[in-house]
Amino acid sequence: MKSAFIDNRVVEEKVRCEKESATKRFQQELRELQSRVKKFNAELTRTKEVFEETEEEIKRFQTRADRRCEIIKMESAKERMVLSKLAELEEMTSKNDNRHTTPSYEDESTPEAARNAESHTTAYRIARYVKISCVMFLDSLAAYALF
Repeated sequence: MKSAFIDNRVVEEKVRCEKESATKRFQQELRELQSRVKKFNAELTRTKEVFEETEEEIKRFQTRADRRCEIIKMESAKERMVLSKLAELEEMTSKNDNRHTTPSYEDESTPEAARNAESHTTAYRIARYVKISCVMFLDSLAAYALF
């Protein structure tokens, strides 16, 4: 009987130790899982922040691209307008040149008064303004291309 009692006591002690060790193992696993959950939550929070920052950058880039597109559209409209005006001016100068053919006074025998009179004609003025506007337009295109 005494041996059965001791055996029973040993078995009970083994069961109690196994329960304690199982409890300790489960508690250890629980702590590990809790630390993993904290790390996961921290990573998830950081991922959300990065996602929001990326969305803001995308919106900013889209806004910048839209503004640039509008600027390019306005500049192309201005360029078309300038080119059409230049074409109209060239057409007017060609019509004026056909109506009023002025002789060329390039030789040295031409008096100074005749050269001054030619420089005050409407056709000469228009041609001079067209040349100036073309030079200014090309300078602005060159400056735009460089910067």
